[in-house]
Parts: sequence; C-alpha cells; structure tokens
Amino acid sequence: MGVPLTDKSKYKEWIDLVEGYLDANSKMYDTNSKKIGFVLSFMTSGNAAKWWIMKKRAHRKRALNNTQLPIDWKDFTTKLRDKFTLINNKGGQGLI
Repeated sequence: MGVPLTDKSKYKEWIDLVEGYLDANSKMYDTNSKKIGFVLSFMTSGNAAKWWIMKKRAHRKRALNNTQLPIDWKDFTTKLRDKFTLINNKGGQGLI
C-alpha cells in the first residue's frame, strides 16, 4: 500500500486503495483501532499530521471527561472525507 495522502484531489482514489488493502488483509486489520492506526501511519507530515494531532487531543480530552465513545472506522473515515476532499461551492470547486 504505502501511499500517503498528499493531495486532496486524490482523496477518493486514496481511500479506495486503503479500504481495498484493509479488505484484502481483514484478518490482520480486524478492529477499528487497527484500521485507524494503519491509516494514521500515512499521516505523518503536513496538514494531515496537524489535523490528526488536533483530533487526537480533542478526543483524549473528551475521553477523560467521559463525553465521547472511542472513535469507530465509520466516524473516522467520515471525518477524513470531510477534511480531505474537494467540495463544490456555488462558484465552483473549493478546498475544505
């Protein structure tokens, strides 16, 4: 797999590759934590790393206050999609 997410315009292709790899290796990546950990191994620099650090800090704070359950794969991929995809504005394409 080994492909970091570096270009928002390539998110859909990237997540399809990731999910295909996880499906093909489902015995190894059989929990939310393992799947998320795999994805995070590619988010080590730039905006992706900054985004994850912010999310991780917020998650830990809420977890300490017992106000949020641990994140699951669906929630994680939704947050990724919301952050790292192009959106269509009235005036055309824009970046999130």
